Amino acid sequence: MMTHVMGVRDEDTLDRAADLGIAFQMTNVARDVVEDAEAGRVYLPTDWLREAGVPPEEVGRPEHRATVHSVATRLLVWTRAR
Repeated sequence: MMTHVMGVRDEDTLDRAADLGIAFQMTNVARDVVEDAEAGRVYLPTDWLREAGVPPEEVGRPEHRATVHSVATRLLVWTRAR
């Protein structure tokens, strides 16, 4: 959005700005997993969580921390590959 506000119209620059926005959002998702879970929000892919053996409603439980960490890492790797 800021690129438009700043008058940027170059397509390559707009594409990189969109990539940066996605990277920031995925970083926030990965960083705030437990806090979000405590507020009843889960932004990690629920099919990935279930595949890893974590019910989405139990994301914030301490016994799932290592597995949830691996799912969050998978999301970041997946995002980077896109």
